[in-house]
Amino acid sequence: MILSLCIITIGDEELEMLKGAVGSVINYVDEVCITTNGARTKKTRKFCATNPKIKHSHLDWTDDFSLQRNFNFSQARSDADYILWMDSDDIIVNPQYLRDIAEVSKKAEYDTVFFTYWYGSKFDGEPSLDTFVEVELTQSRERLIRPQSIVWKKRIHETPVPVDSQNFKYSKVEYSKEYPIVWMHLGADRDVSQEQMDKRMARNQRLLEAELEDERRLGEADPRTLLYLMKIYAESNEEETLKKCINLGDEYMAKSGWDQERAICCQLMSRCMGKLGDDAKARDLLHTAIREFPYRPLLYLHLARTYFNLKDYNAMHHWMRIGMSLDVNENNNSMSNILELKILSAELMLEYYMHGKRDIRKAYESARLLNKINPSANNQHNEDYLYDQK
Repeated sequence: MILSLCIITIGDEELEMLKGAVGSVINYVDEVCITTNGARTKKTRKFCATNPKIKHSHLDWTDDFSLQRNFNFSQARSDADYILWMDSDDIIVNPQYLRDIAEVSKKAEYDTVFFTYWYGSKFDGEPSLDTFVEVELTQSRERLIRPQSIVWKKRIHETPVPVDSQNFKYSKVEYSKEYPIVWMHLGADRDVSQEQMDKRMARNQRLLEAELEDERRLGEADPRTLLYLMKIYAESNEEETLKKCINLGDEYMAKSGWDQERAICCQLMSRCMGKLGDDAKARDLLHTAIREFPYRPLLYLHLARTYFNLKDYNAMHHWMRIGMSLDVNENNNSMSNILELKILSAELMLEYYMHGKRDIRKAYESARLLNKINPSANNQHNEDYLYDQK
């Protein structure tokens, strides 16, 4: 069993994280293929030369993650049974299970195997396995891939697309007591500065708009590009951008047939309608989203928020209770934002007991919970105010 690990990285500015990524798994793979794409790579090249298992390559950055991934994968050994990949700010927890899983997967002729990815976590100090507290954002990602079975596509949010979709076989390894293996992301920080967030968002928007322009010029837009761009536009407060998001949503709904993503599309359109002041249309779009995919707890909580805006507190409480009772991972293959679920639940309880029931004691308890989950000056103010009222 030959396992090749592939990683792309900017270069020296990510070197310390890269060392952690490589160190977490190098004893369980046969080679590590590192591709740099930045201007400063001298220290990274020196690090790669310290271990005969590590191969370095370089490809200048051209605003295309798929190009980087495809080039990086091409560096793997020709006799590799599987390629596994990670980012330079990831680590693999319990990588000793990799070979057993790869052996079973090869016998079953799987082209790819999905693993649990803890994309966002809470840490007590600098992000590391030792300071890990709890998971806040999780999803499944294809991590073990048979060479030549896929091609990476998309400038951003790059996706491995099967070469032969008719005969493509895949499996999934959930994080469990039997297989406690998981990819852990150390680079997602809830305390990241607004400047960094804005910079990242602007880059993503630029790449997605270029992707969409290319697709329209060559034929028609890919539904995934529309949806990714909608997620960025929905963060805006500008009327023109919000209307643009809604138009993309209408186009998406005419194209896509996957119920879970259609529900996300309706949720994003609803958010834009709410910002534009049309809570009735926002409500109707969320009901459509739930009909499309009734397993996503956040849909019910967002619907409860919309009924709060409409001052229908009985309906708010009804949908709030349903949303809080659902299993966050049941029938859900997309990213599960556990932190958002906790924060929104606490916010809704606070609003319901403050304005719907006018129960100061329960409102205070909700404010304390919210401030514990998501500490901020505003949440502390609410807690202090309600304590005085109580």
